Amino acid sequence: MLKELKDFLTTQGVSTEKRFLLAVSGGLDSMVMASLFHEMGVSFAVAHCNFRLRAAASDGDADFVASWCKGRNVPLFSKSFDTMVHAEERGISIQMAARELRYQWFEELMPDFDFLCTAHHSSDLVESILQALINGRGADGLLGIHTLSGQLLRPLLFASREQIAAYAASIDLQWREDASNQSTKYQRNYLRHRVVPALRELQPSLEDAFGRSREKLSAMLLFAEQEADAWCELHTIREADGSVLIPRKKIKEKGQGGVFLLEHCLKKYGFHHQQVIDLLAARSTGAGVRAGQFIAQIDRDNIRLSRLQEGDIVAKELDLEKSGLKISDYYFEWDVVTQKPDWKKIAPNEAYFPLERLAEPLFFRVWQQGDRMQVLGSNHRKKVSDLLIDNKVPLAKKKRVVVLQSGDEIIWIPTIRSSERVKVLHTDHKLLRIRWRLDYANDKT
Repeated sequence: MLKELKDFLTTQGVSTEKRFLLAVSGGLDSMVMASLFHEMGVSFAVAHCNFRLRAAASDGDADFVASWCKGRNVPLFSKSFDTMVHAEERGISIQMAARELRYQWFEELMPDFDFLCTAHHSSDLVESILQALINGRGADGLLGIHTLSGQLLRPLLFASREQIAAYAASIDLQWREDASNQSTKYQRNYLRHRVVPALRELQPSLEDAFGRSREKLSAMLLFAEQEADAWCELHTIREADGSVLIPRKKIKEKGQGGVFLLEHCLKKYGFHHQQVIDLLAARSTGAGVRAGQFIAQIDRDNIRLSRLQEGDIVAKELDLEKSGLKISDYYFEWDVVTQKPDWKKIAPNEAYFPLERLAEPLFFRVWQQGDRMQVLGSNHRKKVSDLLIDNKVPLAKKKRVVVLQSGDEIIWIPTIRSSERVKVLHTDHKLLRIRWRLDYANDKT
């Protein structure tokens, strides 16, 4: 197996003269990896994480790995984590918390090494592809685990679980068994113990078959991404402020392929598939999605990608199937009523609109310079900026004032006025009632 490892590293362009950091749990796979690297005589160290999830068993793993390293003069980095606390604070699963803690720590260690090695093998690759399929992760997920991604190296991807177990038996290797690996309550374990064996009955060479499919899919995806790069280069426009304009019409001309194109343009900025779907479905200027420090918004005939500035607030559509939303300093709730109110007794924090005469899309957004509205009781349109001055809105609050827009018309400025164009008439039978309250919790989405 040592020769196969050396050959595999050579095909990946990885020199054995480099410095390797091995992530070792004490389990079968990682102990085989550590033994092979020790036998190969390369420069490496071991990093062990104690997630404190299995009481004494977790400490036993740490002691086992420490003993193995000490007996072979292998440098060891070991760290314990309060995984349960981290998961609770972040509101994430235990598995996700452990992954975050592990890779954050590995990143701190990496300046002294060229590669971080994990003991994933070809059977793991099968499980990863199956997980991607049942969780709808798309083409990238269907490629499964990459052999080399930056400094992250999976040197055992050439071997199956059975080959690794056979090698361990041949050298009488000792390892630690994690009892939780046998539990099928975890999705990955269920696939390993229930689904993969059934598939192997249909295809005994399962890892080879998945590997061949992965190679073909990888070639197709590479070609598609190269074509998408060329399309983006030809059709997108980068403005002086760094914003990128993506033409909506040309995206939609591609049909379902447009989803792939837009996702390709945006994924490097952290946007995911569902955000792309939402963005393509949006109809109103200003509507958009946010990913980290970036925002992608509808800007008339384009999708504008820009860096999010402090205080930027994304427009939000009023969906009649829902009952409320928060934007800027406001929380809005709405319902549909058929009985007209006593206009003299309307609360200052509510407004009524003729539902059947409202144009779509109907959405809230922050006001902009140049906005105008024909206020109730007037026969001409007035600048929103002037209305804010007339109502003595403090300068610090002006930039967070929200308007309700129906189609191309602003129909309401909460706390100030409604529009003459949507005043309720006696012939109106269905009314949209909107109530609002101030909510100063930070909102940028």
